[in-house]
Amino acid sequence: MPQADTSPFRRFASRLESLAAIGAEERAAILGLGGMIVQVGAGIDLVPPGRQGAHVHFVVEGVIGRFAAFSDGVRQITALHIPGDAADLYAVVRPGTAPSLQALVTTTLIRVPIQDMAALARTMPSLTEAFWAYCAVDIAVLERWAANLGRRAATQRMAHLLCEIGLRVEQAGRGERRAFSLPLTQQQLGDALGLTPVHINRTLKGLRGEGLISMTGRDFQIHDWDRLSALGDFDPSYLQLKNAVRDGM
Repeated sequence: MPQADTSPFRRFASRLESLAAIGAEERAAILGLGGMIVQVGAGIDLVPPGRQGAHVHFVVEGVIGRFAAFSDGVRQITALHIPGDAADLYAVVRPGTAPSLQALVTTTLIRVPIQDMAALARTMPSLTEAFWAYCAVDIAVLERWAANLGRRAATQRMAHLLCEIGLRVEQAGRGERRAFSLPLTQQQLGDALGLTPVHINRTLKGLRGEGLISMTGRDFQIHDWDRLSALGDFDPSYLQLKNAVRDGM
């Protein structure tokens, strides 16, 4: 059985442990999951629009975007999934509800058959509770993104996104909330925030000019967490992350 420090599912298992009371047996079951490890290039659809999913997608490296597609070809990114995330766990309950997914950068992922995840849920009730809790956070993120798109200006949307990703990357052990990589193009950021690439560029320039952030390529430095989180009206409680206090200390 894979050890906790080598299994590609270790971050996901740790996230479940932070959300619900699961024991050593349940953790071992997650760490021992089997699946197909694949690497896909940027822009490749993992679950095309209208396609019924047959797997749960776990991110090992890279970024997966959940998206809605419109008849004119425009796409709206509705969630970002980073290493350690399960991009479509709720499809275990209703496979026909699997979201459309795309690799936003070159991404390594594991495809685990939905029936394998469902079998764990049936035999281990505490894992079922943990899956529910995970999906509840997923819904909370979606609600917050919808509120940002509908009620907040561009700078507020960007500030909120950077704070969210910073905390999630830190929790996953892939950086710190004040120093992390977000390897997305300005077009992809625009698709997530409902803005044009020109507006994204202008917004990032404004945040740099205020001394809130700096960028080297796709690496972000947050120089004043308190001011940035206040600008984005960012309250991390919806993420249910350990040590994610509002002031960033």
